[in-house]
Amino acid sequence: MLNPLPVVDDWAVLPDGSVALVRGRDYHVDFVGPDGATTSAAKIPFDWQRLTDEDKVAFLDSVKAARERLGANAPVPTAGAGAMPGMGGRGPQVMVFSQTVGGPPAGGRAAPGAGNMQSEPVYVPASELPDYKPPFFAGSTRADSEGNLWIRTIPTSAIAGGPVHDVINRQGEIVERVQIPENRSIIGFGPGGAVYLLHRDGPTLTLERASVR
Repeated sequence: MLNPLPVVDDWAVLPDGSVALVRGRDYHVDFVGPDGATTSAAKIPFDWQRLTDEDKVAFLDSVKAARERLGANAPVPTAGAGAMPGMGGRGPQVMVFSQTVGGPPAGGRAAPGAGNMQSEPVYVPASELPDYKPPFFAGSTRADSEGNLWIRTIPTSAIAGGPVHDVINRQGEIVERVQIPENRSIIGFGPGGAVYLLHRDGPTLTLERASVR
């Protein structure tokens, strides 16, 4: 049973060796220090959007329709920079599931055409989707060289431009909200506030260096 809209926790390692755990249920950060001491920050302000029963059904329908458009050979789940149906803006692309069954069974022979069989995804009932759109997906958190967390958020309304990142300090507070240009993703950080971006233009990838200010 696949949930295309999971509420997850995410994490990143800070330069001082602490581990930051970003909680998706109420969007706050727990910090675990190198000595094992744990501190919890206050909830991060976020424009929570409630999902009605009708919204949940519509979202599942949009995910199924997107998979049908991609065809039977849809890839395994990825988190890219496409549009998320029903998310009201830009975010990770629809999670599309496909599994190829191939190879002979142990001690036997494969049935004719077994290598081309595709498993059909089975989604959770709409009632099991969260009551509020989650603030982020897994793999959305990075730590910069100054110990700040950069969390790529899921917008709750349509926005122009590229993805928005909440920049969270060591106290778990927002210090910036940064929108990067379209068709770009953050791949690393450098000293002096440098941000390294990967720019995708068709088949061409370009590494760019930028700064918040």
